[in-house]
Amino acid sequence: MLTEGLKMDVTFIYPQSPYLMKKTPFPPLGIGYLSSLLKERDYSVELVDGLISSEEEYRKSLGNIKGDIIGISVSIVQLGELKRLCKWLNQAYPESTVIVGGPGVKCIEVKNSFTDYDADIFVVGEGEETCVNLVDALISGERYESIPGLYYRSNGDIRYSGAPGVVQDLDSIPFPDRDLINVSEYLRIWKENVDLACTDLLSSRGCPYSCIFCDKGFFGSNIRFHSGKYVVDEMETIVKEYNAEELYFVDDLFLINKERITTICEEIHERDLHIRWGGHGRVNLIDEETIKMVYDAGCREINFGVESGSERIIKYLKKGLTFDQVERAFELCHKYDIACGAYFMVGIPGETREDIELTKKIIKKIRPSFINVSFLTPYPGTRLYEMLEDMIGDVDYSEWDDLQKSVLNYDFEVNPKVSHKEVIQWFIDEVDPSRMDFNIYFKEDDA
Repeated sequence: MLTEGLKMDVTFIYPQSPYLMKKTPFPPLGIGYLSSLLKERDYSVELVDGLISSEEEYRKSLGNIKGDIIGISVSIVQLGELKRLCKWLNQAYPESTVIVGGPGVKCIEVKNSFTDYDADIFVVGEGEETCVNLVDALISGERYESIPGLYYRSNGDIRYSGAPGVVQDLDSIPFPDRDLINVSEYLRIWKENVDLACTDLLSSRGCPYSCIFCDKGFFGSNIRFHSGKYVVDEMETIVKEYNAEELYFVDDLFLINKERITTICEEIHERDLHIRWGGHGRVNLIDEETIKMVYDAGCREINFGVESGSERIIKYLKKGLTFDQVERAFELCHKYDIACGAYFMVGIPGETREDIELTKKIIKKIRPSFINVSFLTPYPGTRLYEMLEDMIGDVDYSEWDDLQKSVLNYDFEVNPKVSHKEVIQWFIDEVDPSRMDFNIYFKEDDA
């Protein structure tokens, strides 16, 4: 139920999910950005974080919500919990306004499944401007229906306020509120599990490439950057205030603009900032000058999406890379002692065991520091989803939060119903299992 004209606080919720990484978790930066902006307007903000809470702590915190505005941030693997959570919140806090945002809303939008969730308002796309304007309107009792980027209920129907804009000047956004998202606890968990206190930051938004499986419904294809100074200011703040030992850039593609990377590396040297860091790279953008430069500035990890060892599969996925580029990128990382991870997929339409054998062959050749293997997942809103929608059928993505199985429903040589453990076993036969990344794909009791 919507309540207008009252003095309100805001409570954010980051729902639990058995498929989020529990041993090496990253905090919800999106909530951190929103909190910083709202606090600039003197709103009080609290967070219920299901990722780093026990089941008992999570349920207890949900029972003590103070905010009259409740904002829930979700990814696709949290949609099942979102459905249950919205229903419970409406019973427990009938006078509160429940707002849902985050990347998972794209799935709800594409599937037009808004009525499956007992929320009042859904925010699509980047939420900073939309969220602040929405909270202002709710608190002042003004109408919010004209704020771009909203789906909302009206007389039993779902209405759309129009497409949201994106933040063009990223430096205009304050650093995420890392006190609210309890970065210190996230660092403690990392330190306890892998003996390295690591946390994340975001230095750009968007990706210009056209991989058909990639969900760009949130940040889009138009890439925007924080300035080098802003990036290193944030790095320095995290190191000094939270004693982080490593930072990881969660940009879709960190190493894409060589001029900006050069500026960042120069800033790091000028400030004598000693910190390990890493991020996502793309093999066609890697050269020796870049690798040496980032290594000298503290880079110790770069992860690449290789996806397959089959040229036919790579073309199908529209990766836009060659295996010469793959081999050269990993060769350079090994030369400069930079850990290099490789992401792979199985369960691709038309894929055969011969294709998987080619993938195993490229793994042996490039010798990645670790390997992440996943089933191909057609996320709603991607080109892949559009291509395979008839094959997928009527899948309820709120119930499909189980990354151990495929949503695809058709015949191909790699059985889509085979478990992840069986598929990954094909790789383990010839690859050191200590380098395989299981944690993200299995429920805790199955890992």
